[in-house]
Amino acid sequence: CTWYILTAMSQTVYLREWRIRKSLSYRKLAKLSGVSLSGIQNIEAGSISPRVETLEKLAAALGVGFHALFKVPPAKRKGEG
Repeated sequence: CTWYILTAMSQTVYLREWRIRKSLSYRKLAKLSGVSLSGIQNIEAGSISPRVETLEKLAAALGVGFHALFKVPPAKRKGEG
């Protein structure tokens, strides 16, 4: 659905916050998701607008739902790694 794709791409993607929250390096997230390391860096920098398919791969690698990438991740709880 074109409307959905345009709506998703106009929102902020909190990839960096989720990657840090999950304690993943760029390299590890790239390996888990199949998205290039430079692609991840460019998404985090806001230099490119990722495709929905790319965000789905990243969300799966992070262990979160697709829509979670558009929300700030919750703070780590005490004792959580």
